[in-house]
Amino acid sequence: VLVDALEAAGQSAGALAASRKYVEWLERHSAAQTRQALAELEARYAAAEREREIEALRQQGLIKSLELKAARAECDRSQESLQRQRLALGLVLLGALSVLVVAGLLWRLLRQQRAQADELARLARTDPLTGLHNRRALFEHFGKACRVDVPEGSQPILVVIDLDHFKRINDRYGHPVGDAVLRDLAELLQREVSPAGHVARMGGEEFALLLTGCSLSSAQMLAERLLQSTRDYRSPLAEVQGLRVSLSAGLAMRREGESPEQLYRRADRALYRAKESGR
Repeated sequence: VLVDALEAAGQSAGALAASRKYVEWLERHSAAQTRQALAELEARYAAAEREREIEALRQQGLIKSLELKAARAECDRSQESLQRQRLALGLVLLGALSVLVVAGLLWRLLRQQRAQADELARLARTDPLTGLHNRRALFEHFGKACRVDVPEGSQPILVVIDLDHFKRINDRYGHPVGDAVLRDLAELLQREVSPAGHVARMGGEEFALLLTGCSLSSAQMLAERLLQSTRDYRSPLAEVQGLRVSLSAGLAMRREGESPEQLYRRADRALYRAKESGR
């Protein structure tokens, strides 16, 4: 408008100067707008970049959070698995311990039962008063001896021994004294008989010796020695000082094919012949 007015007034130079100033102003104004626009674009870009960075950081945080949750879940699963393994191991150990305890109890029970069975077997073969073998045990040893091959003249020998007038001892001194005499005689027989022999109480005042690996003459000498030892017997009980005991004995050597009962009957007959001849 100013340029047009100057030209109309014939001021061409003024109009030119105004035109230049206007152009300069336009250039400055356009540059300012351009710079402003660029500044706004830069600001928007920077804001968008920040938003992207914030979103990226947010996404990274979310990812990290998810990763952390996943790691925690994996840790929880590992702990649960470890706990299950420990529980399984504990159950296995408890089961093994239970088996060991039950096995120990069964073993102890078996040992007790075996010990009881052995004790019952021993009692079944032992005379309760003297601790010697009984008749059953002696015949068992005799059966074993008969199954062994021995030279001629070395067959098993059975010596049957009987206390003379034992009933008089019981009647005069009482049964406790009679029992003491039987125990003393049992100790004497065990001392005199070799480890290869067997001593048994057959019942009452009757005893028997099963001798293996010796001759008939050796058995006769042993019987004589026992008879003499009982003649010298003195009771250790003060109230029965002067008590005298004597024995009678009969012996027999096994014949080929002879049973324990047959041998016992022959030795028993020899015993009664000894008693009839004067004890």
